[in-house]
Amino acid sequence: MDITKDAQQASAEFDWDKCTPKLPPKRRRASYDKAEFDRAIELLNSSKRPLILAGHGIMISGAMKAFADFVHAGHFPVAMTLLGIGAFPANDP
Repeated sequence: MDITKDAQQASAEFDWDKCTPKLPPKRRRASYDKAEFDRAIELLNSSKRPLILAGHGIMISGAMKAFADFVHAGHFPVAMTLLGIGAFPANDP
């Protein structure tokens, strides 16, 4: 990348307070369809080689503990997406 000399030597004002990263508010589902969950459990229990691909949504929602409990309860193997790294301990058996 080539940055012009005048851009390198110029100065600008920067407001750190306005640029502080903020997480979006947690969204909650209004209602849960028990049939959806029962079907998901049925699919997981009947699968021959289940694998959970965990991503960034787990960290955004703050569901790391609930996810870990779910994985341990079902003894499911977990793979992480690049943005999901950190949502589940990499050293977990």
